[in-house]
Amino acid sequence: SIGLWKRCCHKKTREQRMQSAVSARDEVSRMLQPCPPEKALCERVALGDLISNARGGKSAAIQPPIRLTLTGVTTPFPVSSFDGTSSRRSLELRTTPALRDFCVRLDAKLQPMGKQLHCNAYNSLLKPQKGDYEPLFRTKVTIDDKGRSPTKFFESGTKRRLSDSEVRDLDWKECSFNVLLRISSIYVNAGTFGPVATPEAIVVKREDLFPEALDEAGGQFAGLEMV
Repeated sequence: SIGLWKRCCHKKTREQRMQSAVSARDEVSRMLQPCPPEKALCERVALGDLISNARGGKSAAIQPPIRLTLTGVTTPFPVSSFDGTSSRRSLELRTTPALRDFCVRLDAKLQPMGKQLHCNAYNSLLKPQKGDYEPLFRTKVTIDDKGRSPTKFFESGTKRRLSDSEVRDLDWKECSFNVLLRISSIYVNAGTFGPVATPEAIVVKREDLFPEALDEAGGQFAGLEMV
């Protein structure tokens, strides 16, 4: 009968809606799980309401936030702040093809949103470099002059939490890092906007250790006098 047919259609439509809702929740759940850049999803990224802080800066949440894991990355520069005194510092990391591809995909999603923000310029997480050098990946890490930071720093191998003084005295150019970071907001300033990447945790591996091959106690240099 027509009534039975309508009930069947309604039931089918309700089941389809439920399946779509479950599928969407599963995708959001996957987006919230840390993953390498090549597996990160950008398709469902949206912006929350634009809000202003006490200093007049504006930002909007990226929903859902994206969490990335970077392995064995390095930086050519020590961390630095724009004015040399702020605890909010730039940590610019060397990029891999997978990380650059992720940034291109994220830019393609975010950049068209400039119209709704009344912005005419966009800053990618990729920072161009001069000459033939590959772009660097911009992150922002908060470290005060005593080394205190909301980012957790660990020693590679031991998983020991680094002390504040060790963080303060890090020789950034002589280390490699495994980084867990979050991309959870965009900033808006004077007609320009862009995403912000913030490390949640960093595993530090020192690369300036004495080479085992030069150890006088063994290897091809055993017995040689070092002058």
